[in-house]
Amino acid sequence: MIAISCGADVQGKFDEGFLFLHNMEYSRARTVFEDIAKTHPKCAMVYWGVAMTYFQPIWPGEPTADAIHAGQAAVASA
Repeated sequence: MIAISCGADVQGKFDEGFLFLHNMEYSRARTVFEDIAKTHPKCAMVYWGVAMTYFQPIWPGEPTADAIHAGQAAVASA
């Protein structure tokens, strides 16, 4: 668990997204983080989570230009 300061009501969902991220289920993690962002748009850690779903370091190759752009956009939102 990563403690976040976005509210106790968000912690459980954030943990779920983080678990998906940790298990390399990037699409599922992104969905969870984006859903949280809809109701908590000022929660910077959620945008960190979204950005991290675009960086998949154990898979061969590098992030695509679209993935880099999407990750940068998420970070800018934070």
